[in-house]
Amino acid sequence: MLESRIFLVYYYVNNFIFDGGGEIMKLFLVLVMSLFAVGCASKDYVRQQIEPLQDKINKAQACCEQTQKAMKKSFELQQKK
Repeated sequence: MLESRIFLVYYYVNNFIFDGGGEIMKLFLVLVMSLFAVGCASKDYVRQQIEPLQDKINKAQACCEQTQKAMKKSFELQQKK
């Protein structure tokens, strides 16, 4: 989606701004096209992108907690000796 917006900006800049016209029109077109070139992420998009990472983070956290418990248990056993 972003690539198509960038292409549109490139197309309009090359075909309309550099082919002539007033300076104000050039500035206006650049400003309008720059608004279309920049996109904002919706909450749903962010959620979809974060979901797979969140699963990996949860698995890593569970593994880390198990390792911490095992290390603590091992340390306690060594202290008893």
